Amino acid sequence: MGIDRLAWRTLASRPLRSLLTVAGIALGVAVLCASLTLGAALDAAVDRTVRDMVGHADLRVSGFVEGGLSEAAVSSIVGTDGVLDAAPVVEHKTFPTSSAGGGAADAITVLGIDPTSYLRLHDLPLAAGTMLDRTDEPVALVSRELADEDGYGVGSRLTLLGAGGLTDLRIVGILPGFGPVAGTGRTAVIPIDVARHAFATAGANHVDLQLAPGSTAAVTNRLAGTMTEPYVLASPSDPIRYAALSSRWAAIAVSIVRMPSAASGWSFAVVSTATKSRTGVSLAVGMVRTERGSHGHGERRGIGGQRRRGSGAAPDAFRR
Repeated sequence: MGIDRLAWRTLASRPLRSLLTVAGIALGVAVLCASLTLGAALDAAVDRTVRDMVGHADLRVSGFVEGGLSEAAVSSIVGTDGVLDAAPVVEHKTFPTSSAGGGAADAITVLGIDPTSYLRLHDLPLAAGTMLDRTDEPVALVSRELADEDGYGVGSRLTLLGAGGLTDLRIVGILPGFGPVAGTGRTAVIPIDVARHAFATAGANHVDLQLAPGSTAAVTNRLAGTMTEPYVLASPSDPIRYAALSSRWAAIAVSIVRMPSAASGWSFAVVSTATKSRTGVSLAVGMVRTERGSHGHGERRGIGGQRRRGSGAAPDAFRR
């Protein structure tokens, strides 16, 4: 009997065990593929989030206090030796007048940008409409999330609650997805001078910097010597490191979850294989014994029940 016929015969003789073996192996492979896919999705999400947050900037200088950086501090940062380009940004949370509830979920994150400098350091794709082109025009870009939730479109009016009253804006473009700010996705991007007037500020909340190659340490030291206001420095590697750490812990959690199912599948396969191997060994031993018994060297019984070996030797009683 061939090996393949013997294998099929063994599988057919124990259908339930064969089915459970195949199901266990398939479950382990499926969980492994799912965890690998999840890991790749987490890595892609980390890269996209970091790119949206820091863009092409090498360093971010943020104000330590709630009011951000003053106009003098922004001018000092922009004029620091080693800084090739700078993009000041005003960031503020407020509420639109279209949200009747006024709860935390209705808040909008407003970014005030200089379109010229900001677009040199950040990617700001449009899903519809046109880009900002002036720093003092009362227009806005809104994220797709905000537009879908509140029913905005290109040409709609957006009225924001500011420090001195209401600021009326015309929506000229829709940003894809959640926009350039990580969070709820309710984001509006407006010209920086409009944001400064609406929220009664003259400086910026943070300034993104592009530095000369190899000048990060020198610029950091110069800022420490010239800045008179409390500030915080951040580099693109900081969110990457924190996001990568979160992704790593998520991957570990997925691995812990998949261990029992994968282990049970593989262990069942091993035990089943071992059982089949033991059955095969027993069958082989039986065949060997049968083969030995077919030869002429069997056991003979003499007078008195005494056992003698040999093919034709006479008992001792007849020899006398």
